[in-house]
Amino acid sequence: EKGDRYLRGIETVLASHISVNIYNMRKETDT
Repeated sequence: EKGDRYLRGIETVLASHISVNIYNMRKETDT
C-alpha cells in the first residue's frame, strides 16, 4: 500500500530526528 510506505517513511524520519536530538543533548551535557 502507498499509505503504508508513506507512514513507514515518516516513522524513519522521526526516528532519525529523535536520535539526532538525543545525540545533541548528550553533547551539550558533556561540555
